[in-house]
Amino acid sequence: MHMRTDPVVTLQELEDDLREERGEAKTVEVTLDKVQLRLGEDEPIFVVDGEEIPCSPDGVQAFGTYFGVPASYLKKVGNLWGVGRQGELLEWHRDHLEREAVAIVMNPARVISVDKAGRQTLDLVRLVDISAKALGTKEAEVTRLINTPEFFAYDVHVPAEYERGLGGDLKVGDITAGGVGVSYNRKMNHAPEVNSYLYRLLCTNGMRTEDSSLKVSARGRTAEDVYLDLAAKVDLAFSRVPELIRHFYALREIPVENPERELNVIAAEHGIPRRSLDMLTELAPTEELPDRPTRFDLLNLITNLANAPEVPNDGGRMILEGVGGKLIHDEAARCSHCRHKAGQHAS
Repeated sequence: MHMRTDPVVTLQELEDDLREERGEAKTVEVTLDKVQLRLGEDEPIFVVDGEEIPCSPDGVQAFGTYFGVPASYLKKVGNLWGVGRQGELLEWHRDHLEREAVAIVMNPARVISVDKAGRQTLDLVRLVDISAKALGTKEAEVTRLINTPEFFAYDVHVPAEYERGLGGDLKVGDITAGGVGVSYNRKMNHAPEVNSYLYRLLCTNGMRTEDSSLKVSARGRTAEDVYLDLAAKVDLAFSRVPELIRHFYALREIPVENPERELNVIAAEHGIPRRSLDMLTELAPTEELPDRPTRFDLLNLITNLANAPEVPNDGGRMILEGVGGKLIHDEAARCSHCRHKAGQHAS
C-alpha cells in the first residue's frame, strides 16, 4: 500500500501563501519593446519600462509561458546552458513581438505573471476563498496543489471529525472525507473546472468525479460573473459528496471473481495507461487485495496506485483518481463472463 506523505496545507495557509507570493504587486501595461530580459549578467534581471526586477525561475517561466515556449524545453535549456541562454531564447521571441502590449504583474522582488494587456484574469485568492465558503471551513486540507504561471489547481477535503462531508465505515475507523477540486488554466485563461472529490483517510487515496452539470461558463462574462458561477458549481459539487460516499462503500457488496480480467475491462473502458495497467495486474494476486475481493477493493487498488513513486507526474495520478470516480457511478450490470457492461460484450 502506498501512502501519500505530502505535508498538510490548509486553505487558510494556502490563501496566506498566495497573498505573500503576490506581495505589494502592481500591474504594468507596456509594449514589449519596453521590456528587457538581461539574464546573461552576473546578477540577471528583468527591466520593465525602466524598472529593474530580479530574475527568478518563476519569472523566467512566466515570460516563457507568454511566448509559448514549453516549460519542459525552457527548463532543459537552463539546465544545459544556464539562465543566460534562456534569456537569449526569450529575447528572440520578444524581438518578434516588440509592438505587442502586455500586462506584467510584478512586485519589487520578482515578476509574477505576463499576459495580454486588457485580458481579464482570475484572482487565485478568490478561487480558494470560494471553496472555503462552500466547505464551511478554512481548515479544510489541500491534498494536491499546482501553482505555476501556466496552471493553478488544488484538491481539498474537509478535516476529520468535521460536522459534514464525512462518511464511510465509522465503526472500524474507515473514514472518507469529501471536498472539491478546482483547476484554472492560466495560460489559456479558460473558465475554472470543478469536480467533487473524495479522500479516504485510511489509505490516503483520492477519487474525483466529472460531471457536465459542474461546467463553469466564462464566454462573454465578466470576472465577477465567473466567480458567481464558480461558487454555485463548487456548492453543487460539495453537496453531492454524501451520496458519492454511500455509493463508494456500497461497492463492498459487489464481489469480483477475477480481478485481473476485471482490471483489463476497466482499463479498456476508462483509459488506464498500459504501464499503469501492468502494475495493477501485478499487484492483484498479492496481499494488496483480500482473498475475496470486491469492487470496493479493486477501486482502492487503482486509486492507491496514484500515490506510488512509479506514477510521478500529475497527469498519471489524475487519470487513476478519475477512474475511481467513474467506478463509483458505474452501477451498470456486467456480464459474469467477460465483465463488460450490458450490451457491450466482447466479440
